[in-house]
Amino acid sequence: MVAWRTKLTGVMLFWLGLSALPAAADSCDFLEDSRQPKWVTQGSADRNTVAAVGASTGSNTEAQNMMRESLLSARTALAEALVSQVTSETTLEQRKDARGAEEVFRSVSLLESNVALRGVAPKERWLDRDNCILYTLVELDREEAEILASDALLTDLVAQAQDDANSHEDRYAYYRQAERVAEFARQLGASDSQLSAYPELASLGTRLARAERVRGETEQRILQLRTLLDAPGRGTQRKGYRQLLNLVNSARFDPAIDTGAEPLYEFAARTEQARGNYCSARSYASRLQRFTHFDYWRQRADDLLRQLGATGEDCPLQMADLLGGLEVTLVCQYRTGSAVRQWRKMCSTLGESLRDIQSAATVLNPSQGQFDTLLGGGCPAGINGAALLALADGEMERRSGQAGAAGDEYRFVGDIAVRVIDQCDPLFDDTFTATTGWNPLSGAIVMDILAINVGKRFRQQLSR
Repeated sequence: MVAWRTKLTGVMLFWLGLSALPAAADSCDFLEDSRQPKWVTQGSADRNTVAAVGASTGSNTEAQNMMRESLLSARTALAEALVSQVTSETTLEQRKDARGAEEVFRSVSLLESNVALRGVAPKERWLDRDNCILYTLVELDREEAEILASDALLTDLVAQAQDDANSHEDRYAYYRQAERVAEFARQLGASDSQLSAYPELASLGTRLARAERVRGETEQRILQLRTLLDAPGRGTQRKGYRQLLNLVNSARFDPAIDTGAEPLYEFAARTEQARGNYCSARSYASRLQRFTHFDYWRQRADDLLRQLGATGEDCPLQMADLLGGLEVTLVCQYRTGSAVRQWRKMCSTLGESLRDIQSAATVLNPSQGQFDTLLGGGCPAGINGAALLALADGEMERRSGQAGAAGDEYRFVGDIAVRVIDQCDPLFDDTFTATTGWNPLSGAIVMDILAINVGKRFRQQLSR
């Protein structure tokens, strides 16, 4: 294999600069005079080696720099040729985004940094004294060189397959090509331990196989929904719409794959946009933007929200926008006097609302010190991810029964705080003072009735 470095920067500048260079002011004779060797134009490779030629220009006073730059140019040419060769022999298909040249460039950079390639010494040098151009020839054992190139290309492909800024289709295509490169390296005699990215490649296989399976299921569901929604009968359309809402609201965002919930939420947002339901479309797009774990989908949601923002329609905040489909930490506590107690009826009421938006709740009972921190708007240790807080702090007043009542009566007077936070960032805050009516049964019943009313207020403020 003979490689001329005619595409990357070093020699491209050399060839472009050749006619523009002025005559050298200094002499150019730091190497002995000799006839131009064949390898300058024809290379020097056989069945067991690969070779590349680099070049640099200068003068006698720049001899050391010219030798260094010419060698670097030759090594880069060798890397480019090797990666291009392995790429051409292992590429499955040309992707739509046509980023092949960029991949080769990244892999060349990785290969150039390889210790073995950095150690390649010049086999020969020839100085064109008339034009003061120094040519350098480098050679490397063919099998060793192709294994090095395979390792560099594999490392880059695996990195691209792991990059969540790429679509699943691109990541899967990168993975499939990485598999081909690994197999190519094995055929050259390389072991898996010689391929630095092989452990990541193996773990990617399991995850992407699951993502592919889920992708097929999701596409089939969307196809079925589109058939119903596009049907001529209104009854069939309504059936499809109900199925869409149920399917989307039950979908969970998976941190490992993005072929399940993400396409469904985008489809729901587009469907609502087409129906003129811009607030609902914005709600789905907002949830997609907030809950996805993948930059690719976050960008798509951003683009959709910009389109929907042009409608100029004011939309109420919805509970599902904040907590839909999430694992939610639920804190429900009240303090009367000095004692902090669990507010069970409050958790039961809010738990029903969370189930309605396909969220799962885990009840947490903080200490009294943590209760005070939460009440003051802080975020103590142990509160991670999304959390819904319902806190009450006041007094349970008691009086003798009125108008012939047999026993005492009770009422709560104090402050109520209902908050939604995510990673300790406040998303919703409703703080108010409450005074209940007198109740002849018990203070516990007073708090149960208060919980029901606080839950109603919360649902009204975050329209469902």
